[in-house]
Amino acid sequence: MVEQHPPQAPDRRAPVFFLSYAETPRRDWVRQFFEELSDHVAELMGFPASGDVGFMNVNMGAGRVWSKELAFAVGHCSVFVALLSPRYYTSEWCAREWHAFASRLPDNILAPEDTAMLPVIWTKKGVAAPAMIDRLQRFQPIPPPDGIERRYGREGVYGLRVRQLESSDYDMVVWRLANEIADLAERLHVPSKVATDFEGLPGAFEEEPS
Repeated sequence: MVEQHPPQAPDRRAPVFFLSYAETPRRDWVRQFFEELSDHVAELMGFPASGDVGFMNVNMGAGRVWSKELAFAVGHCSVFVALLSPRYYTSEWCAREWHAFASRLPDNILAPEDTAMLPVIWTKKGVAAPAMIDRLQRFQPIPPPDGIERRYGREGVYGLRVRQLESSDYDMVVWRLANEIADLAERLHVPSKVATDFEGLPGAFEEEPS
C-alpha cells in the first residue's frame, strides 16, 4: 500500500494527475473531460488558474515518442487516472504508461485500494478488463445521487457525455472524480521514478511470472 502522510503543500513542479487514455475518434471529448477535471482539481487544491494541474499526452498516433515531458509527468504525478475502454486494454502505449506508474509503488504490489491508481470507466461495452486492472477498485461517484452510480457503471463517462444534454450525470461524475483525485493527492505519497527505457516497459496488461 502506498504510504499515507499528513497534508502537505502541493509540489507545483509536477502534475497532480496523469490521464492515461487510448486513441479514440472522439479525442475532443477526452480533451474536454481533461480540461473540466483539471479546473475542478485546481479549484479544490488551490492551484493557480493558469497552472498545469494534470497531464494529458496529445501526441497520439503513429510516430509518437516517449518524450521527456511525458516521462517526467508519469514519473512524478500524484495520481494515475486510467480511462478504461476496450481500446485501452489492447493498447501497448497505455500498458507502458500503466507499468511506468505501477513501478513507483512499493514492491510493485497493487492493493485494491489506496494505490493512487484510479481506473475510470470511459466505455463499458466490449471485452473484460485484464486481471491486473480488474483487481483495482473502479472509481465510483459516491455518494451516488438519483441512480447516477448505476448509469455510470452501465454507460461509462463516454455514455454520460453523449446524454449530457438531457442529464447532469456527466458533470456530477467529473466533479466527484476531481474530489477523489484531490483527496488521493493530499493523502498519499508515491515515490518519484522516471522511466527512461520506454521500450523496456511491458507492452501488455499481463501479470509478471512468479
